[in-house]
Amino acid sequence: MIVTGAIFTFFLGICIFLFYRAEGLQSKLNAVQKEVKTTNKANQNLIDIMAIVALKNEEFAVKRLVALKDEEPETAQDITTITPFITHYSMIIREVMKGNGQLSVVVNKLYEGAEKGSFKRFTNYISRQDASIKRLWSTNNIASYISLVEALLIHLEEQSETKEIENKKAS
Repeated sequence: MIVTGAIFTFFLGICIFLFYRAEGLQSKLNAVQKEVKTTNKANQNLIDIMAIVALKNEEFAVKRLVALKDEEPETAQDITTITPFITHYSMIIREVMKGNGQLSVVVNKLYEGAEKGSFKRFTNYISRQDASIKRLWSTNNIASYISLVEALLIHLEEQSETKEIENKKAS
């Protein structure tokens, strides 16, 4: 009887110990879940802020693109090729942030959704550019996308300026 009582007391002690241990783990789990919710909310706020900044950058890039289109009709084919890439600036950034960060996948969906074969024309255009633009495209992330848009616009602006200088020299 004493042995049975000792075994019962032993198991009762283990049960009480495990109960309090589980309560401690549950409180830690609750704290971690609260922290995850807070982090997710902060992350969503940052995504919203990035979307607003991207929208403003898109406006500036589109203005530059329209100015180039008006100035230089000879580069109209190049401008037409990159127009969706620039005019959907904020949408591309938002989708890359939501997804797994694959810029080329998002751009492919954008181009192919507009017209079959347009993504192939875009990648061919990129492959004809200098090494720095190719490298930005192959990096395949948001930071390189922002730099790539700027590099493409600068490249077209430089082409326009070069043609203006040539035209002035010819006159």
